[in-house]
Amino acid sequence: MEHIGSGPINPSLLTLQKNHVSTNIWNGGEVTFRAMYNFWQNLPSAPVLEVIRNTTFGHIIDIGTIEINNHLITALVEKWRPETHTFHLPVGECTVTLEDVTYQLGLPINGAPVTGIASGNWEMICHNLLGAIPTDKQIMGQRIQMSWLDSTFAVLPPHADDVVIEQHARGMIGGFLMPDTSGSRVHLMYLPLLEDLSQTFQYSWGSAVLACLYRGICRAALISHQIEIGGCLHLLQSWAYDRIPMLAPRVGATSNHTNIHGHATNIIRSMLDRLRIDQFVWTPYRNITYVGPIHDLVRARVPLICFALVEWHDADRVMRQFGLQQPIPEDQINLEKQHKMNLRWKNDYNWPQKHDQWIQVWNNRENYVVNGFPDNQLLYRYSQYMQWYLQRTRKYISPDGAYSAGSYNFIKMIRDRCAPTNVFPNPLQSLNDVYHNCNEMMQAFAQLIPTAFSSTTSQAPPPQQFQMSFAPDYQQHYESQTHTDTFPQAYTQTLAPQQQQQHPFGF
Repeated sequence: MEHIGSGPINPSLLTLQKNHVSTNIWNGGEVTFRAMYNFWQNLPSAPVLEVIRNTTFGHIIDIGTIEINNHLITALVEKWRPETHTFHLPVGECTVTLEDVTYQLGLPINGAPVTGIASGNWEMICHNLLGAIPTDKQIMGQRIQMSWLDSTFAVLPPHADDVVIEQHARGMIGGFLMPDTSGSRVHLMYLPLLEDLSQTFQYSWGSAVLACLYRGICRAALISHQIEIGGCLHLLQSWAYDRIPMLAPRVGATSNHTNIHGHATNIIRSMLDRLRIDQFVWTPYRNITYVGPIHDLVRARVPLICFALVEWHDADRVMRQFGLQQPIPEDQINLEKQHKMNLRWKNDYNWPQKHDQWIQVWNNRENYVVNGFPDNQLLYRYSQYMQWYLQRTRKYISPDGAYSAGSYNFIKMIRDRCAPTNVFPNPLQSLNDVYHNCNEMMQAFAQLIPTAFSSTTSQAPPPQQFQMSFAPDYQQHYESQTHTDTFPQAYTQTLAPQQQQQHPFGF
């Protein structure tokens, strides 16, 4: 089952596999997640844009309108692991980090957490800060329809004064960054934080956006009937385009035309199942200089906080994304209790008080930056980390992916075993090894689809060991040659030069 088994072989890491969407797909189910709403169909007027540019959200204006590829988002959700907040790909773990938020959205990551009390007189708050009051149909609880925001603030009235211009600016900001899991509404709790637009720089909006995205993907990955996904999907999609260029739109094509014919989810799924080490870009921002120095916080193991949400930034699991060597990571943080925490029926919660222990860790974030050694070589399958990872990952999402990728790996293994060498090996022993591997592969296919394959085989003949005479020219070479000489030795990660501080509260 090594070649076509879905995994994990060792279930200690992926403890939620039973409820993961990949289990449903392996058993024949399908689901396509969709972005319910694409905000900013048209850019705001020039005076509103000028106000937004002078806030911490100024860079999002340059993003413009982007069509979301729902098939790509679906395939990424299938690879997402809520246990670790990482994607499990054949090349190892990877994820959207605070570094990606900085480069993709230009939002600040170093600042106070985005939190507060999620209650208030919303009609009065909307009147004062937006200059308009939505109807009862446009507000669901404390969430407002993004379509109302778009239609209300799409056109600036003639001769609008500074107050009206700022109201329009507030209306255009929130929905783009942090839509809820419906993808079509945004919570009004962010609005009071935008009262003074000149003070928006004091908050870590980047970590709040990332927390919302993590929560949206986690919910989608664990609920098989969930067909809507929350969070900033523009960030997720642009991350995938930069990291896996073969998924990106073709040069000169519109944003919804990629290199994938038909955009079918199963095609993207198969591409991700077969992803090679040279097809993933670990450091796409290495040559970008216009952003300026990036804070070391991008490598911190810290909580990401946004009102009720607490998600974990597992930077130590994706060290190659920061140009550092990847060791076997620390045990993941158990956020099962936090994943059940949401805003439902908690309108009067004092979230800063509720999440006080997590906020304390965030306030000391510089003490939890992970350091390491420069990454000077690719991590192949025989490296220490990859041997650890391959035992714990979900290799394939669907049986089709297992057939194609698994069969290729099996054929490659047979080829490697039969490769000519500089010495004369024991031919019967090699044939016996090939026989047993073929037998294991047949049994794996028979277990995968019993009605299509049979594992009935004859018994393998007993191996016969005998000595072969060597040509004199090869005798000395053979005595000094070992089988391990064919492959480079896996390096062992040592402790980083700087000892990182232990987290309080037992994590």
